[in-house]
Amino acid sequence: MPVDQRDDYKDGFTFPCAVSGLYNQNFLKLPVLGQICNFYPLLNVAAVPILNITLRNNLLDVFPIKQWLKEKNICLFLLDDHKNSIKGVWSIILSIPVFIIVFLTRDVQALVTYTGGLCGACILLIFPAVLAFYARKSNPEEKFGCENPNKSPFGDWAIYLTIFWAGITITAVIYKIASGGGGE
Repeated sequence: MPVDQRDDYKDGFTFPCAVSGLYNQNFLKLPVLGQICNFYPLLNVAAVPILNITLRNNLLDVFPIKQWLKEKNICLFLLDDHKNSIKGVWSIILSIPVFIIVFLTRDVQALVTYTGGLCGACILLIFPAVLAFYARKSNPEEKFGCENPNKSPFGDWAIYLTIFWAGITITAVIYKIASGGGGE
């Protein structure tokens, strides 16, 4: 059968030979996986409020922003952050740097490469593995005389596998950036 009469060649699309500009559209013809990949951008948009709330809470806990406002005697209404409207104002204020960076950057995809590929690997893989490693080093059996009910059924191999995967991920991102493909 000629190539242009096959079912997978309709509308100029073949899998896996053709590559669409929108990454998620490359998988539309795959059952189940195609629908998941196509829905993924919406999941990212839906996650923004949760991420914003988490960012707000973490920044307010880590940095003494409220204390600084109290000392300088400015915007004291922001100290009453038990109200939902004040929480919303904090979220807007803490989102301003993100909007400035996006507006000033021509290639936002390059930022996604750095933050998602490098920082994401550290946040999602390396930091938890290091925390688990040091948590396992402190032996609660010795301190409390009982077995740890939260002990993982996996041995240390899971931590080492996670660190190994993080190394592969970071190496691949750095290779792509070094080869000039960071913003594609």
